[in-house]
Amino acid sequence: MTTKRKIRKIECSHCGNNFYAKSTLAKYCRVSCQTQAWRHASRSRQEQLAHEYEAELSEVTNKDAA
Repeated sequence: MTTKRKIRKIECSHCGNNFYAKSTLAKYCRVSCQTQAWRHASRSRQEQLAHEYEAELSEVTNKDAA
């Protein structure tokens, strides 16, 4: 026996367009939105890690200078 899933209209998490989701887990209207969101998140993580590394490095050099 098959069950029918309700198709629901939601907003894309990346671009904000409304679309009809075929899955209950859908967040993005297109694969390109999903890819761009992943790239943005990846860059943000890299920038955050670089900032933390620079802060830690400056902390270590300040301790050595004192």
